Amino acid sequence: MFVMKGEDVNKAVLVAVLHIIETWIESDRSALARVNGLAATTDSTVDDKSKRAYSVLKHFLPPQAHANLVAGIANIAPRATDGVGETARRWARPERRIEVGRSLLAAAARAQRAAEARDEAARVAAEEEAARLAAVAQRLAAEEARRVAEAEAEARRRAERAAALKRFRVEAEAMLQRDFLAGDAWFDSWDTDGQVTRSDFEDWKAAFVQEWARNVLGYDKFDNQQARAVATTSADLRLVARAGSGKTRAIVTRALFLQLHCGVEPGAIVLAAFNRKAVEEISDRLRAALPADARLPHVVTFHALAYALLRPEEELVFDDEDSESFAQSKRVQAVVNDLLVERKDDVRRAMLGHFTEDWKRIEQRGLHMTRDEFFASRAEVTRVTLRGEYVKSFGERVIANALFEHDVDYKYERNFTRGGFNYRPDFTVLAAGKPRVVIEYFGISGDPLYQRNADQKRNFWASQKDVTFVEFNPSQIVSLGDEAFRSHVLSTLDQAGIPYHRLSEDEIWERVRHRALDTFSKTLRSFVSRARNLNLSADDIRQRMYALDEPDESVRAFLELAADVHEGYLARSRLEGFEDFSGVMWRASAEVRAGQATWTRAGGKEHGDLRDIRFIHVDEFQDFSEMFMDFIQAIRNQAPRAVLCCVGDDWQAINGFAGADLRFFANFETDFPSSTTHQLVTNYRSGRQIVSAGNTVMNGLGEPARSFQSAPGSIQIARLTDFVSSPIERHLFQGDIGTPALLRLIKHALAETDGNIAVLFRRNTVPWFTNTGQGAFGRRLDAYLTYLQGHFTEEESKRLEVTTAHKYKGREADFVIVADADAKSYPLLHPTAGLFEVFGDTLDSITDADRRLFYVATTRAETSLCYLVTREDPTPFLGALMATAHSVRWDNLPVAVTNADAKVEIRIYDGYDVRETLKDRFGFAYDESNKTWYAFRPADGFDFQVVRQVLSFIGPRLIEVRDGSQRVIHRAGARLERDVQVPF
Repeated sequence: MFVMKGEDVNKAVLVAVLHIIETWIESDRSALARVNGLAATTDSTVDDKSKRAYSVLKHFLPPQAHANLVAGIANIAPRATDGVGETARRWARPERRIEVGRSLLAAAARAQRAAEARDEAARVAAEEEAARLAAVAQRLAAEEARRVAEAEAEARRRAERAAALKRFRVEAEAMLQRDFLAGDAWFDSWDTDGQVTRSDFEDWKAAFVQEWARNVLGYDKFDNQQARAVATTSADLRLVARAGSGKTRAIVTRALFLQLHCGVEPGAIVLAAFNRKAVEEISDRLRAALPADARLPHVVTFHALAYALLRPEEELVFDDEDSESFAQSKRVQAVVNDLLVERKDDVRRAMLGHFTEDWKRIEQRGLHMTRDEFFASRAEVTRVTLRGEYVKSFGERVIANALFEHDVDYKYERNFTRGGFNYRPDFTVLAAGKPRVVIEYFGISGDPLYQRNADQKRNFWASQKDVTFVEFNPSQIVSLGDEAFRSHVLSTLDQAGIPYHRLSEDEIWERVRHRALDTFSKTLRSFVSRARNLNLSADDIRQRMYALDEPDESVRAFLELAADVHEGYLARSRLEGFEDFSGVMWRASAEVRAGQATWTRAGGKEHGDLRDIRFIHVDEFQDFSEMFMDFIQAIRNQAPRAVLCCVGDDWQAINGFAGADLRFFANFETDFPSSTTHQLVTNYRSGRQIVSAGNTVMNGLGEPARSFQSAPGSIQIARLTDFVSSPIERHLFQGDIGTPALLRLIKHALAETDGNIAVLFRRNTVPWFTNTGQGAFGRRLDAYLTYLQGHFTEEESKRLEVTTAHKYKGREADFVIVADADAKSYPLLHPTAGLFEVFGDTLDSITDADRRLFYVATTRAETSLCYLVTREDPTPFLGALMATAHSVRWDNLPVAVTNADAKVEIRIYDGYDVRETLKDRFGFAYDESNKTWYAFRPADGFDFQVVRQVLSFIGPRLIEVRDGSQRVIHRAGARLERDVQVPF
C-alpha cells in the first residue's frame, strides 16, 4: 500500500494500527480487573504504547493518508457508553483486528492517491493557467504595442493631414479670396491626394463667409447654417428657414457677398418678393450695408418685374390693403352688380341655399353613421346661420335658423354666471330683454366626460326658477326629419309662453341680404382671383364643376354664377382695357419665352436684362403657385446659368386661400435637378419653451427648430371655462365673459413686459358674444381694439395690437395672446370652403394649413405666450402643451376695466337676514363666488356716509365699497360670527 525505500511501510503501519487496537483491549481488561479486585496494567503504560503507535503512523504516512487513517481509527474507537469488557470481547479475535487494520490502510491509501491526483490536476491546471495568462499577457502586450503603433501612426497621419489641410486651406482660402464663384469647379480639379474632402471644403467656405461677414458687415451673430446658405453659389438652393431663424439676413448677406466680395454686377442679382413691405425691408438692409455710391441689386416684387417686362398698354388694376386701393375688387363687383340686377332670383336662391341647405348631405353622410364617423363628418365645415353666427353643428344651425325665421330674439353662446357656475349655453331666448328659455343641443352620446358636463348643465338649470331649460339631440332630427324638428323646437317656445311669428321669404331675404350679398361678393372676388391665378377660363371652371362628386345644389348654383361672373370679368377687362396682376404674370411669362428680356422700371431709373442675371433670390418660396413657377421657369429660359436661392418655411405656408401651393416647395429638388437643400433651424427670436411649443404644434412634420436664447420664456394656458367674473365685470359686460377675461390677460401682459403685446384672433371678428356697447361692429377687430384700448392709459394702448394671425405673419411681439385656441377656430373650416373644391381644396389641406397658421401665431412671441382657450374643447394642435404648460390662475389677475360712466360696487357681507330688503328696496343681487350682496352706484358724487345712513338697517355687518379695479376704497363694520347661509 505504502512503499518507501528500505522499509516495509505497510507492515509497520499495520502493526501500529494493531497496537492501537490492542491498547483499547488492554485498557478494557485493566478496567475489568479493577472491577474484580485483581491486579491490572497501569494506564500510563497503555498510553505510552498508544502514543508510540500514533507516532509511527505520523512518521510513515503522507498527510492525506495520515489524516484519513486517524479519522478511520477514531470512527471505530471505544465509546464512553460502552460497558466494561465490551471492547475486549469486540476485538478478541486477532484476524478481525488484522482485517479492520488492513481495511483502514486501504482507505487511507485511496485517500492519498485521490489527494495526489488532485494535487497533480491542480499542478497541471496551474501550469496551464500560467501558460494561458502568459499567452494573454503576450497577446495584450502585442495588442498594446500595435495600438500604440497605430495611435502613433494615426497621430502622425492626423498631424500630416492637419499640416496638409493647413497648407491646402491656405491655398483654398487664397482661391476663395481670389475667385469664390469658381471655387467649386476648382475643387473638383484640385489634386490633394484625397487629403481634402468635399465636406472639408464646404466647411472652409462657410468659415470664410462668416469671417467676411464679421469683418466687412460687422456681424456678431451669423451662424454656420446661414453662412453655408451664402456659400452655396454653384447649385440651385432651397433654404428651409424656420420662424425667427434670420432668413432675410441670410439672403441679404448672400446678395451683399456676391456683389462686394465676388464682384457680381448688381444688375446680375435679383431678389424677388411677394409684397412691397418685404421689398422695402430688403432694400433698406442692402442700402445700409453698401457704400453710398453703390448700385443696389434688383429688388422687386414678382408683379413689378412682370409688369416691367410686359409693359402692358392696359390699365393695371389690383387690390392693396395698405393703400386702401381695391381697384380689382371694384371691377369684379361691377360684374356682380350686373348679375344682382339681371339674375337676382338666382343669387337669392344660391345664397339662401348656402345658409340653409345642408340636410340632404347630413342625412346621407352624417346622422346615419356611427358615432365617430358622424362627428368626423360633422366637423367638415364650420356652419354659419342665417343671422351670421358660426355654430358647431348641423343641429345648432337648424335651431338657430328656426328661431331667426320666426322672429325670435335670441343670443348664441351668451354667458351665464350663477351660483359660482359659469358657462355659455347654445341659445338664450329673450323676452322683454331678459332670458326666458335656454336651449342646449347635446350632439354627442357615449362620451363620459361630455355626459358629465351635460348633467352638470341640467342640474344647474333645474335649480333656476326664472328660466325654462330645453334640450335637443341628433336622434330627434333623425326620427322627425328637418321640418318636423323645427316645429318641435317652436312647440317648446309655445310651452314657455314665448311669442313668435313666421317671417315671409321676402322678410327673411331683406334681413340677410346685406350680409349675404357681402359674403357673396367677397367670395366671388376671391373666386375670380383664384381662377386668374390658375389662368382658368369660364369653361375650365364649368368642367371642374361637372367633375365634382355630387355637390350640394347650393354649391352648383354658386359655381354656375361664379363661372358667369368670371366670364363677365374677362369680357369687361377686354372691353374696358384693364388688366390685373395675374394676367400680367401669365402674359409676361409668355412674352419672356418668346424672347422678351429687357425691362425698365422706377421711372426709367432701373434697367435690367434677364440674359445678364446670374443669381435669383426668391423670398417666401412656400407661397409659390403654378403662376409664379411658370414665371421663374420662363426667366430661366432666358438666363439658363442663373442660380436660384429659394428661401421659405413649409411650416409657415398659410396662403393656400390665395392660390399658394406647397407642392412647389416640397418638389424643389425634383423640379430643379442637381439642387441642394440647407436648413436654418436656429430661432433667435423666442425663448426655449416657446420654440419647443412651435415644435410640438408641428411634431413629426419636418426638421424641428432650436432655440438660441438662454432664457426659457413662458407659456400659459388660460381657460375661459374657469373664469369667474367679478360683479363689476358682470355689470359692465352682461352676458360677455370673453372681454373681461381678455382685459385681465392684457393688463397682466402690460405689467410683465415693457414691450408690445399682440392679441391674435383666427378671424377678423371676435368669436364670442360681446356686450361692449358698440353694437355689432364692435366685434370687428379694428373696433374691438379701440374699445380695449379705452381701458388702458394712452402709453399702454400704444403697446397693444389686436389683429389676425394671418396679418401678423412676419412680425413679433414680446407677449402674444392667441385669443381663440379652440377646436372651433383651429382648424376653421369656413362655410364657403366647399365652393372652392374646384381649385383642389380639401378637408385635409385646409386642416393642415390651419395647423401651420397656429404655428405662425405661436412663434410670434419673443418672451411670453398665452393661449386663451374659450371653450371646453381646445384646438387639437396644442397636443401635449395642454398638460405641460402653466395654467392661468384667474384670481391672481386683477380686474382691468374702466368705464366712462364709472361706478363703484357696494358689498354687504352676511346679509341673509336682510336679503329681502336689500333685493326689493335697493336692487342688490347675491354673488355666490364671494358670498356677498352687491349693487352698483355712480362713482361721481358717491358719499359713503350717506349710503351708511340709508343702509343703517344692516346693523354692524361688514360693508365695503370698491372701485372699478376692485380696490377697497371704503369699509365699515365686521363679519358676523355665524355660518353664512345661501339665499337660494
